[in-house]
Amino acid sequence: MKFPTRVFKHTHNDWYPCWKLDRPDARFPLSKGLVQVSVIQFIDKSGYRVSVWGADDDGMEMDFGNSGQDRIKAIHMFKKLIKRDYVNKSYLAQLGFVRA
Repeated sequence: MKFPTRVFKHTHNDWYPCWKLDRPDARFPLSKGLVQVSVIQFIDKSGYRVSVWGADDDGMEMDFGNSGQDRIKAIHMFKKLIKRDYVNKSYLAQLGFVRA
């Protein structure tokens, strides 16, 4: 997987504000709020981060170490989130994400 990778997903929460598309798209109706789900590798290669952010300063994150196993865990978490129809704060908290 190439880093960083970002995907927009629907949410039921207010992320102060949510992302909105400015033109119609069959995957993302204009009336729905979106969050950006991403997985990155830190610039210094010290680890990985999976994060979910609204369009401003409201986000939740989970950090992983820099081993090969940690890389696999981060990618697995990212894929777990993007397979969902909606990504909500309560679900992220259950998984261990913290507010950023």
